[in-house]
Amino acid sequence: MKHSIALVAALAVSACTTSSGLSTSDVEEILDDFRLDAERLSDRSETPNRAVPTSGRGFYDGQAGIVMDTGPEETIVVGEGTMTARFGRSEIDGRYTDFVGTDQNGAISDYDGTLVVSNGFLDPDDRGNFVGTLRADLRRDSEPDTSPGIRVRGTIAGNFRGDNAQALIAASEDDDNIGLTDGDIADTTVVITGRARN
Repeated sequence: MKHSIALVAALAVSACTTSSGLSTSDVEEILDDFRLDAERLSDRSETPNRAVPTSGRGFYDGQAGIVMDTGPEETIVVGEGTMTARFGRSEIDGRYTDFVGTDQNGAISDYDGTLVVSNGFLDPDDRGNFVGTLRADLRRDSEPDTSPGIRVRGTIAGNFRGDNAQALIAASEDDDNIGLTDGDIADTTVVITGRARN
């Protein structure tokens, strides 16, 4: 999964502020913090099957990042949300909103819309691993509702990390992932991070 983690490179972004008042440096910090957190979680040991809970729920608060290979710059957006694991049912899903990032021209913006992970399930042979269906529909908040914006369809696979499933990390499956930005197809990677709520 590490090939999908190194996803936020050095950014050349246009100087301005988003509608929520975030500056260029604010956005750069959000993207950089997400990259570093993904790398840290990627380096943690995977939770062994025997240590994954078999009952109750786990709430994993974190972020979802989308990177699209657009030109002249990559489109990179990060949002916040929660993955919910229902261990007794071996189910997992999630929802992310409040995205912010940079577009193909390096301009920063807030993004309306959601990224949803649905129909997720824990691997019956190794409950430390999971897969789910991925769907994202985002647009810059300055765009009309009819704007094509960012659309992602595909699957995501991940695993729990640390003792007793204290965290998780997941990445999109490259061969089953379709990303559109402003109506154009783009190579797309999605990474989700989360830590168990205390």
